[in-house]
Amino acid sequence: MVSYLFHESSPLHKSDPFLTIVPPSLLGRRYYKFVTQLSYDNFIFIVSQVSSDSGFYLDEKPLSSYTMTRKEFNGFIGRQVTLGKTEGDHEIYHETSTFTLYVFGTGRSVSYGYSVGEGGPYPVSEPTCSLRCLPDAAAEYILPNSLVSGAQLDVMNIHLKDPLCRAEKEKDHYIIKIPFNRCGSSVLYEDEKMFYVNTIYGTIPDTDVHRIEIPVRCEMESNKTLELIINPKVKNIICKGSYNISMRLYQSNSFTEPITLYPHEVDLHSNLHVELVVESVDEELRIFTESLTASRSLEDTNKKYNIIHHGCHLDSTLQDHPMTDRRRQRLSFHVVKFDDLHEVYLTANVIICHNSTSPNRCTQGCITPRLRRDVRTSREELDIARLSEGPIVFRSKEKTRQSHFYNLTSVLLIALCITMILAVLILVIQKEYYRRQQKR
Repeated sequence: MVSYLFHESSPLHKSDPFLTIVPPSLLGRRYYKFVTQLSYDNFIFIVSQVSSDSGFYLDEKPLSSYTMTRKEFNGFIGRQVTLGKTEGDHEIYHETSTFTLYVFGTGRSVSYGYSVGEGGPYPVSEPTCSLRCLPDAAAEYILPNSLVSGAQLDVMNIHLKDPLCRAEKEKDHYIIKIPFNRCGSSVLYEDEKMFYVNTIYGTIPDTDVHRIEIPVRCEMESNKTLELIINPKVKNIICKGSYNISMRLYQSNSFTEPITLYPHEVDLHSNLHVELVVESVDEELRIFTESLTASRSLEDTNKKYNIIHHGCHLDSTLQDHPMTDRRRQRLSFHVVKFDDLHEVYLTANVIICHNSTSPNRCTQGCITPRLRRDVRTSREELDIARLSEGPIVFRSKEKTRQSHFYNLTSVLLIALCITMILAVLILVIQKEYYRRQQKR
């Protein structure tokens, strides 16, 4: 038996050194379980002969997603992985190769460490069950072959609440797509959160008896505020939960020509046309603008002009274009300008609701100061995400004068052309008149 004294300059210089058993390399395994303690800064040290990190998975995540340092010695590679202050059970495995594992933690004047010399084969050789909530109001659920074959079922027996919505067979697993607006899906409201829910069944043929029953739920970002900022870093679509949210500017209130070139140059005497969309096939969703402000800069948020505040329309030029599709909101308003600055920034906070949870923030509309204390969603609970598009800049006075000059010149040219045409017509008429007089 061989022991190793853990004592390094960092990070152990504030902690007690400790001994741990060094297991022979023949005892290495592909899979280990280990425990960490909350009151320590926890680390693991992996020793293997594998040079690539790609085959390692720690708590079902690639090892590359953790903070890690590497050391090479005598044909072996040591990987020290930082886990931080965490408590509980963990597991680590490699897809093909064996390795040995050391677990240790450091604290102030105290430390612990142990080696994991015994292990076993990784218990799951096929893909595990997994759920993906997609941005187009749908989800995908993967079932491993072992689960379905163990229940003596085939692909026709795996379905949702609606038996017509069935799974598909892939190479080494089954996959079932779960739309949120059909196939028996419904909306559940719980603890001020909304979920799309359905159930996957594995049914014995010609019966209503199930051997597989897997509840599925995808959280929907309801009553959550998303900050949409028009700024020089363009990012006008964001995926949030089970749908996308987008913000676009348009050339006119017909909303047929989106603005695609930036910076977007406007005249101070013009209007801005904004469309906010929650992009989802679920027609029961609705979007609501909680606030819309114009500010002179993104950093100086104190100096701003409120166009919409707490759902109340404050700007007299603001026009809300009625939409039959509540997933879209279209707004037009007059451009505002701060002092001599040549650009303006817009910030919009929008809220997504579901009609089945009515009443909700979307149905409350304008919240007066007296009623604000009754709104359940606090600012600390709001989940903020950023969209950006812009910037919006103003035409210089010189350009405006040039534009007016060109417009005036165009008008004068048109008027001159019309005058010349009329003069020619008059001459032709007069000539014809005198010709007839001479014949008489």
